[in-house]
Amino acid sequence: MSKKNSRKKFQQRKGRNRKFTPFHRFFNGSMRQKLFISFLIILLVPSIIIGSVSFYSAKQKLEDNMLLSAQQSVSFIHTEINNIMEEKKQDATFLASNINASMLDENEEEIQKIFTQYLGQNQNVFGVYFAREDGKMFLNANENIPEGLDPKMKAGISKQ
Repeated sequence: MSKKNSRKKFQQRKGRNRKFTPFHRFFNGSMRQKLFISFLIILLVPSIIIGSVSFYSAKQKLEDNMLLSAQQSVSFIHTEINNIMEEKKQDATFLASNINASMLDENEEEIQKIFTQYLGQNQNVFGVYFAREDGKMFLNANENIPEGLDPKMKAGISKQ
């Protein structure tokens, strides 16, 4: 066998037994190619990991902040509604303690004075009325009672 033929057979044998892997080109490439791919891997892998961790962390903090903000808003609104309701309860108690059913027959000027004082102190109140079970009613300080208004009927009051 000649030298040329033996070299050819060796190369053929070497080629047949070799398994190709995805990194085959990397291991058999030039030094420049190996350095380029190495630096690319060294730079990209940590950058992708850092970016992913940063994104997840920022996402979690944003979700936590939104949830906290929503809870604080609900708590604030709850407190404000409770404060308003407490003020209205105190107002109702004040009016109930200063006005009684007999005043509607005897002392309408006193009721008008109490309503005027209350409306002057509470600018956010649009109207005040006092009604008895028998249907007799006194509405606001300076308003007349509309014809046909029945204080026992909710619909009559809501039409105002």
